[in-house]
Amino acid sequence: IWTTGISGMRIGSASAARQSPRSSGTRASIAVRLYPRTSGDGPRTSLTARPCATTARAAESRVLDFDREVAFEVRQRRLELDSSLAAIATAAGAAGIGIVRLSGPRASAIAQALCAARLKPRLARHVHFHDADGSAIDDGIALYFRAPHSYTGEDVVELQAHGSPPLLARLLARCLALGARAARPGEFTERAFLEGKLDLAQAEAVADLIDAASREAARSALRSLSGEFSGAIGALQ
Repeated sequence: IWTTGISGMRIGSASAARQSPRSSGTRASIAVRLYPRTSGDGPRTSLTARPCATTARAAESRVLDFDREVAFEVRQRRLELDSSLAAIATAAGAAGIGIVRLSGPRASAIAQALCAARLKPRLARHVHFHDADGSAIDDGIALYFRAPHSYTGEDVVELQAHGSPPLLARLLARCLALGARAARPGEFTERAFLEGKLDLAQAEAVADLIDAASREAARSALRSLSGEFSGAIGALQ
């Protein structure tokens, strides 16, 4: 067993190389030579510091690459948050009713172009959904929720049509053609969290409530979604 004699840390080899923290834009490579512990004087340690230009250039290159990656992610995130989302909000399969949800700054404009009607907040309106060539896709109900009084905290429109999968796919495709972006799974709830409509515990409770397989599980998830769990944690703080 060999020891550095600096901090008492033991290692299993006779020598090691360590790199010093960056200082004034340069890096130094420090070679540490270790000696076996002796009974009299204790461990001896030899430190030799020498500048290493290659290491410095490689480190600076890694930092620049990381900065570029972070800047790219930030730009992509801004584009995502500025976009309007669209997705089929009801379960897969045929049903009596299917819902396509829009959320974002252009949700109202997209819905009005699709319905050829002006929507008023919180007023259900019977409309006809039209394709780009003017042909009818379906008729149904359009509900407009103006920000911040919506699930996501943004402008939200829910288009209620008949629950035919091909029909809903066509309705969604028309929304995307009008400028919406297909939402990722859970992205509506993510927007609600980012807009402060839900805290993290409530956002997780949404998925728990959807996946609940029993009354007890659904009741527990609903209590968390209502803020009961968050309130109890807040009381402890």
